Amino acid sequence: MLIKNLKNNKILKAFIFVAVFVFFFNFTSHVLNVDAGSSQNTTGFAWSGNIGWVSLNSSSEVTATDYGMNLKVGEVSPGSYAWSSNIGWIDLNPSDGGFGFPENPQHGVWLESDGRLTGWARAVAGDPIGTETAAFAGDWGGDKLWIIQEGGIIQKCDSTGSCTFFESLVGSPDSAKIFNNRIWVGLKTGHFESIGTLGGLTSYGYLGSSASSLLEYNGKLWVGQSDGSLLGCDRLGNCVNYGDKGVAIKAMKVFKNYLWLGQSDGILQLCYNDGSCLNLGDRGASINAIEIFDNKLWIGQEDGRLRSYTEFEEEITNANDTLQGSPITSLEVFDNKLWLGQDSGELRSCNSSGVCTNHGIKGSRINNVSEFNNKLWLGHSDGTLQSCNSLGSCTNHGDKGNSIDVVVEVSPFVGELWTAQGNGTLRKCNFLGGCEEYLVGGSSMKDIKIFDNKIWAAVPVGGKLYSCDMFGHCVSYINTVNAVGRIELFNNKVWVGGADGTLRSCDSSGICVNHGSKGGNILGMKVFANKLWLGSFGGVLLSCDSSGNCVNHGSKGVSTIENMAVFNNKLWIGMGDGVLQSCDSLGSCVNAGDKGDSVKSMEVFDNKLWLGMLYDGLLSCNLSGNCTNLGTKETNRGMYSMAVLDDELWIGLDSGEFISCDTFGNCLNRGEKSSDIYSMVGKSGSLNGWDGWIKFSGETTEAVPKPYGVYFDDDTKDIFGYAWGGDVIGWLKFGENPSDSKNPKCATCSTAVNTLKICKNSCDSGILFEGNQTATIGTPINVRACFNLDSGCGSATGDITTTSAIWGSQVNPNDVFDSATVSPNEVITVNAVGTEKLTVSNGGTPKEANITVPTQCNDGIDNDGDGYTDFKVDADPVVVPPDPPVKPACPFVAGSKDVLFNFTKGLRSDTIPYYEQVVKAIPSGNYNVKLMSYDGYSTRVSVTQPNEKFYVSLRNDSGQVKTTASTPDLADNVVSDIWIGTVNTNFSVPDGITNIRSIHTAYLDTSSANSVIPICALFKAIDPGCSSSTDDSELSNLQCDNGIDDDEDGLYDMQDSDCDSPTDDKESPNVKALPDVVYINEGETIDINVLANDIYNHTTGVTITATPAHYGTTSVINDGGIQKIRYTNTAYNEFGDFSFYILEDNVSSDYSLGGEIYMLGLYQCGDGIKQGTEECDLGVNNGATCVPPGGCASDCTATTCAPPPSVCGNNICEAGENFLNCFTDCFTLFGEF
Repeated sequence: MLIKNLKNNKILKAFIFVAVFVFFFNFTSHVLNVDAGSSQNTTGFAWSGNIGWVSLNSSSEVTATDYGMNLKVGEVSPGSYAWSSNIGWIDLNPSDGGFGFPENPQHGVWLESDGRLTGWARAVAGDPIGTETAAFAGDWGGDKLWIIQEGGIIQKCDSTGSCTFFESLVGSPDSAKIFNNRIWVGLKTGHFESIGTLGGLTSYGYLGSSASSLLEYNGKLWVGQSDGSLLGCDRLGNCVNYGDKGVAIKAMKVFKNYLWLGQSDGILQLCYNDGSCLNLGDRGASINAIEIFDNKLWIGQEDGRLRSYTEFEEEITNANDTLQGSPITSLEVFDNKLWLGQDSGELRSCNSSGVCTNHGIKGSRINNVSEFNNKLWLGHSDGTLQSCNSLGSCTNHGDKGNSIDVVVEVSPFVGELWTAQGNGTLRKCNFLGGCEEYLVGGSSMKDIKIFDNKIWAAVPVGGKLYSCDMFGHCVSYINTVNAVGRIELFNNKVWVGGADGTLRSCDSSGICVNHGSKGGNILGMKVFANKLWLGSFGGVLLSCDSSGNCVNHGSKGVSTIENMAVFNNKLWIGMGDGVLQSCDSLGSCVNAGDKGDSVKSMEVFDNKLWLGMLYDGLLSCNLSGNCTNLGTKETNRGMYSMAVLDDELWIGLDSGEFISCDTFGNCLNRGEKSSDIYSMVGKSGSLNGWDGWIKFSGETTEAVPKPYGVYFDDDTKDIFGYAWGGDVIGWLKFGENPSDSKNPKCATCSTAVNTLKICKNSCDSGILFEGNQTATIGTPINVRACFNLDSGCGSATGDITTTSAIWGSQVNPNDVFDSATVSPNEVITVNAVGTEKLTVSNGGTPKEANITVPTQCNDGIDNDGDGYTDFKVDADPVVVPPDPPVKPACPFVAGSKDVLFNFTKGLRSDTIPYYEQVVKAIPSGNYNVKLMSYDGYSTRVSVTQPNEKFYVSLRNDSGQVKTTASTPDLADNVVSDIWIGTVNTNFSVPDGITNIRSIHTAYLDTSSANSVIPICALFKAIDPGCSSSTDDSELSNLQCDNGIDDDEDGLYDMQDSDCDSPTDDKESPNVKALPDVVYINEGETIDINVLANDIYNHTTGVTITATPAHYGTTSVINDGGIQKIRYTNTAYNEFGDFSFYILEDNVSSDYSLGGEIYMLGLYQCGDGIKQGTEECDLGVNNGATCVPPGGCASDCTATTCAPPPSVCGNNICEAGENFLNCFTDCFTLFGEF
């Protein structure tokens, strides 16, 4: 079967569209069945990659609570709920809150007559069905506005202003702040308490006076008290008193990495992380509020004055130091304005100059102003809660009871922590420690990483590499007798280090390349300075490039390299004997000392380097490697792994327990997980911004690029398809069913059935080969049609293929093979560039693979290694004009060969400025030119200007050389408009361009201003070997005219004797066998380029040893490598020619060693080569100082090349000296050794 070029583009486009459409809907129709509960008529599960599993019926879980979904045609059913262990209850018949549903249809979920489900569901707070919720269930998902009232009453309010009682404290609040996912409250009684968003009140006792202000700064919760004391507290409530700072601390804010205090007597202070403070003086009246706005520090005072500062004591006066009336109680930034709440109930908004607008009296004293859900919320002293828009128009949400003293906002987390364990178990845990099993590999699992939205796991026994999707479907890719130990992500691949020293790299499809053995057992892997670093037994450190070629930096100690981390722009290595070292990008390391018994894990957290020791505790280290031991944890257990999740350091122990710690080393036990936790990886996330709505059907929109829907099967009671939860949650997929290994609650899950699929290589350990696939010309692909129990190709006990009677294959729409004669196993070899479709069918919906072979000039690969990639006109970025009009930033990103210009001036056609000059050179070559133009101002809606355009002039020191095409006119009668696009393709830039100008296209047209603001210009380099994106011959520049010393003989291009003309492409060493012995005379120089080809079955490459001893070189060349050797014979030998040996060591019989010897002859002045006694030659001085006539100057002549006069007795055997006339210098027959 051949993949050929499709000649009809229209057919190709239509063909691809159909393939994607069929694939999507076939994928969503996969249904798994469970039995329904007695009072509901739906079953099964749904899945979200963000919030996890959602149960649709109580029969799916081990629970006494009866819940589920009752679906009826044309009407919603009250009491229909689904359940998520992460976010709680999902109501299928939610209230619209009196504001209507987000968009049509305007109803909850109901069943249409054709089986479609339409309408809205919503995640809801609280406990709507009156039963105990799971211990680690979160809130409904969106942010909450929490109001803390006089008397200690806490209520939770949603975005509609609807509030519910949550908890009652022991006294009235003075301040509150979110810290470590809990709400911390300072009471007027002087007590200090915290409460979790799921409940659980903790009291930390009496602090001596009320906590009048709270703020998080540098990992601590800082408490400013009414008696002037300043405290710093950790997440367990342990506080340190940093002393009396004067009178009551009314407000605090972090600005320019300092803690700023505002006090009741008007004193403003600046404090450091150690609690020491600098008094900046009296500001005249009590400082009630502090806020950051427009990169300034703003204070609101008791006398109604508003002031702003840049830093320290520099005060911005004039309009920024204004009297606003009654006392300012609170400040908040909202909609690019600074908002003031005042004692009089007035609400004001101010610009960055301090000019304020009074929006009137909103009621009683405004205690708090807080932004929430794109509104400004006001808490009043009489208990009234209001929300206001950006114009200051407010909605009253009613009296909530007592005075609203404090308002805070809470965003629940939905982070994931994946653990790999000694018993082969892979678990996914939430941020509170609740876990689900996803894979039981049967043997110890040593390392895991997240790549291509999958979890990749290394299992030493059997040498297996697994990848698991978020449904827990896992595929094994490597099966070898060599144990697999470590994995790392580098150059968009998964790199696997083996116990035998083997290094492999695997792509996202699991196709792996073996890069050979790198020595002993690879125990540590880390990416640093754009290289992959390996640590192994014997303390050997290696760095490898993206092709798997490695450099050995030697042994770093007597012990093994156990772990690595990148910290403070250095590579830190932890040794098996407890030694910590820091290394630079060249592999040179500095010993930071012995830290204990053995470094088992390393992680960077809160700007510190953390070490987990075998039994000697937890250490935190500063930038210099000085460490503090924070003690052992959990009965002195080994700390085998670390990961950071949601502002905590999580540690996996050899007991199977895992703990989470704050920046001070205070740790909480998160439970025992049955066996050693060898590796962990955190995937942080947040439900911040989600409003809880889930839509069950919809059409194509900009946010959702395909139609979607959910369907109900009345016979099986199954629901399948997709619902949309917005940008934060994404897709909610119905019809999936967690297996027993992933969901312990699923005791009676039904058995899946065999499904048809296309697999590569095999059905039980192969790779799913469906959807859009790529291939390389000439590479065979073994494709099979398979039936097995998994959606992938990894769970069958053997190859379960279809019979030939139901196998169909198709290579284009008009060429269908006879299904009766085609085998279920096919080998495809592509022989041309293009796209074709492979289809398998068993009479039902077919499965398809669209196989594309891109051209070299359109494949995203620098095929010839010249630094240029492809011939492309990139898609223009989409930039929405801002409202109100603000000049946008340039969206272009320049590559290494591209040139980007940013402009700052607006241009006009009727006057100056009509151009802007930017001094920056553009290398000669071909480019695609992109420009971006903009114009915007508030009165532009009524302005018509026909020529808002500009172009770019390319100039040298003498003036204009060439111009680009112009941008088009911007749209009229709108507040602002943006144009982004390509104005020239394959644009040739000549030599000598030193600057450019953006020039108004219609300059001297005085009929209109035609104002336009050039934003930027991008000259995107085109590979000189590419004539178009369909070119498949990405040739490099000719070797004899590319400015590169291709054969590394010190001569470039036409200087090289190998080059006959600039069009010659043969400046490369010939490969031929090396003689064993090369004879050279005194004063002669030879260059040898040794090339090692096709070396197999060896461990370290070919060892090249050059003699005599005074030459002293031994080097190792790996397969394909080149070693350059230059030798000048300066010894005196009266007995004959000198010998130079190349010895081939440590190879099997399957090798070839080639190279070319350049006999340069006697050294001579002016040949550009520093030889013999020459100090320099045409500038090649290698650091020597040229002192003519001794040596050869940069402007050398034959006379200046004379060697310096010899001096007997200086211990140097110089020219003319020998053992007969100067034995002290030439004490051996052969000169110096």
